[in-house]
Amino acid sequence: MAKNSKTKISLPANCERILLQLGERIYFARRRRGMTRTDLATRMMASPKTVQRLEKGDTGISLGVLITALMCLGLENDMEKIAAMETDTIALAHDRRRLMQKNKRILTPEEKFFSGQ
Repeated sequence: MAKNSKTKISLPANCERILLQLGERIYFARRRRGMTRTDLATRMMASPKTVQRLEKGDTGISLGVLITALMCLGLENDMEKIAAMETDTIALAHDRRRLMQKNKRILTPEEKFFSGQ
């Protein structure tokens, strides 16, 4: 992303906050493992400047860079939990509502026959 991009300006405030917190968590994960920025950058095949931007929550960092950093820190399993069907409470509530509405509707003769009612 170009340095003069307006993407950061158009992000909602809570998204900026989340990115800053994510960067901070990656920073502390790296430090707890006794790694320097250069160590992590070398493992990621990236530059120390890229790691620094990631740790600062820069909006121009790609998802590929994020996932590579998490893998190098041994945190790739955390990514598998994001938007997982079994923990998506909004979708689960929507499914339940949809199924309840479906049960309330009047069945056609064909539907009654095939459902055994």
